[in-house]
Amino acid sequence: MSVDVEVTYDFRNRVVEIPMDGNVFTVDFPERKEQFRIANRVIGPAADGEEPLQGSDVAMLEQMLWQLGVSPGGGPGVAGRRIPNESQREIFEVGNGTVGKMLGRFNYFSHTPVTRTTDHQAMVSLIHNGRAYNTIDELQKHWLHYLEAYGIFSDIQRYNFSDLSQADKDAAEAVFDGVIHYPRGVELDDIEPTYTVALHQQVSRYRNFQRVDILRAMAEQESNGRHWGYSARLDDVFRLTVGGADEAGSTGFNQIQNKYAYGGLSLDGTSAAASRGRICGAVSAYDQDGVSRVNHYDPGQNLVAKAVWLAAAEGNCGRSFRSAFNNDSYTGTYRSGDTLVLLSYSTGEVAEAVAGGNHTDDTYELLAKAIGAYNQGAGIFNQTSWLELITSQMTPGSNEYQEIMAIPYRERSPRQQRLFGRTTAMRYGIRVMHDNDKLNLPYRTYKWRGGVYPDRNSDGTPNPRAGQFWCFEYGERDWMNPAFNINLRGGGVRPARWNDYFVRASGSDEHKVEC
Repeated sequence: MSVDVEVTYDFRNRVVEIPMDGNVFTVDFPERKEQFRIANRVIGPAADGEEPLQGSDVAMLEQMLWQLGVSPGGGPGVAGRRIPNESQREIFEVGNGTVGKMLGRFNYFSHTPVTRTTDHQAMVSLIHNGRAYNTIDELQKHWLHYLEAYGIFSDIQRYNFSDLSQADKDAAEAVFDGVIHYPRGVELDDIEPTYTVALHQQVSRYRNFQRVDILRAMAEQESNGRHWGYSARLDDVFRLTVGGADEAGSTGFNQIQNKYAYGGLSLDGTSAAASRGRICGAVSAYDQDGVSRVNHYDPGQNLVAKAVWLAAAEGNCGRSFRSAFNNDSYTGTYRSGDTLVLLSYSTGEVAEAVAGGNHTDDTYELLAKAIGAYNQGAGIFNQTSWLELITSQMTPGSNEYQEIMAIPYRERSPRQQRLFGRTTAMRYGIRVMHDNDKLNLPYRTYKWRGGVYPDRNSDGTPNPRAGQFWCFEYGERDWMNPAFNINLRGGGVRPARWNDYFVRASGSDEHKVEC
């Protein structure tokens, strides 16, 4: 768009006398008019036959999107790399490796109807469900929050979890007690407590740690514990950590998908679900009127939002901690069969007996579910007990899991999606619970009574333990990394499962254990 204007310089016919070298010079300032053309261009793809837009405005857009964590090519977020040539950063082109691709990605995770990152590689202004979406306005909301956070923490180029203040950590931990108070931000209504101190004591007896360490461990799993400045590259200084596994725009410590924070499913979003209240308002960056609410670029507020996502109940909050510790949605009971009877389980040095062969999920096992469900959604678990899952769910190294992984997500059957998602959630929970750089809890191992020693050994000699019960063990570590493989009839192998451990112990005293 361009506008022709006329500018009038009215000096009221002033006359100025300037003395110089003994002389006096007279300068008249009469009224003067000039014609100007003011141009305002919208950044977007060039029309056929025209040269692509180029200039400082394009370079500024590229710099903003890059700092917000958006990548031009390769993978999204931290999986991508910046446009290498600075001169190319001020040229607006579309396709992989361009400023247009960055803008397409931003529109994709910000506006609900956009179904591909290639849909809107331009500045757009749309109405959806009676709500306006404008790329410039949306970008401004992000950038204002980014500048606010940068203004507070500009002395920390690469912001790690360890850089958080104790007050910020305490605010995040308080969410588990039902208190939502964003540091340097809003204070919201209390919610029901979830993972309380009393519950935590039942888990921390295996290894001492604080509740906020759960959030730290999850941040290590999600973003290597960095809110911004993910890598050592100079381009990553103050650059927000955005997930590289998908196009959801998941950010910082919390890795909540952008659609819930700033996008279509936020309080001011364009999704129909947003207008019906099916949102997680407690993590929305802005309210219905566009007033700032939660700054996800602020490291402390970002962490608190993670805890809120886990614990809150409304709408589309993740609510996996609520499901685990408030309403028994995840509590299940493992029931032994007639032959293989569960006798006990051990977590590190702590051994605990099982009465009657039946075991109901305890706080440790519910925590594993609560953490895992964050990764795949609260509905991925139900009242199937953790032990039932460990003994029956396909393992991460199984042939079936690898085969489903090779199928694009949209092409998987509902059954494949469910099986893959549950195994992925279990693996996520176990890694956060047990990896050395995360919670580093001891793995849990379960013991079953497998059978009775025979009267004689295989060589015909009397068996001194004849008539005594023998047992076998299997646990979380075995599910993650089976100790042996099973040969398949048609060739090849598969990782061992729970029943294979029983069969191996049945045929070899070496693998039997004392009951």
